[in-house]
Amino acid sequence: RIEHIPTPDGGSLEVEHFEPTDLPNPVPSNIPIVLIFHGVNGSSRDVYVEQGALHIAVERGWRAIALNYGHVRVLDENLLAGGNSFFDNGDLNFFISHIRKSHKGFLGCIGYSMGGAKLVQFLGRTGEYCNIDAACAISAPLDFTPRNVTVYNPTTLAHKFYHMGISLYLKLWMIRNYDVLKKHPKISRAKPFRRTKSGFMWWITHNRVTDVDNAIIIPGKGYTNRDQYYNDASSI
Repeated sequence: RIEHIPTPDGGSLEVEHFEPTDLPNPVPSNIPIVLIFHGVNGSSRDVYVEQGALHIAVERGWRAIALNYGHVRVLDENLLAGGNSFFDNGDLNFFISHIRKSHKGFLGCIGYSMGGAKLVQFLGRTGEYCNIDAACAISAPLDFTPRNVTVYNPTTLAHKFYHMGISLYLKLWMIRNYDVLKKHPKISRAKPFRRTKSGFMWWITHNRVTDVDNAIIIPGKGYTNRDQYYNDASSI
């Protein structure tokens, strides 16, 4: 079941509910809930999300809710909300608070990869006021400082394939969100959106995650440079 939760900025968060088939109606407020945050360019329909959610719903008899944050929106102050960045700008806090308004039982969270990084940042900021009872981050990148050679110095073949694969998925995400991204004044002037030869070549020759960050995420989130963004995205 897909639900769109209105946000204070006039947008919405898309979530998918996974529930036991014998769930009572109305739903008791004390049935345990596990929130799931997917990885970079993922969604609630990714295999690892569905398998985890179905295990929670079918085998445990609990409820699982997966947050789809791949859709972006431009706020009044020309900042991007949502999307595939490693820095959470408040969507997790709003989402968890929204669930807590009607749920009094156990509330846990699982974050995969980028979702795990967002979850760890959220826990670091909120501490004992996080409103959740348990959390688990799986394969979450926590350090984006120069110590992270995969990001800063991808010299090995494995590192290069990683960048090519992730950047390809991010470019597909950019295409799906093209109309919204184009509304941002800084992003609309970036190379990927220029109808020039250099703009066209960007899509072919820029095959690192950092290329997408420099063109979209850093100006969209209000950062002045890559180091500033990566320092904020780091949890250690």
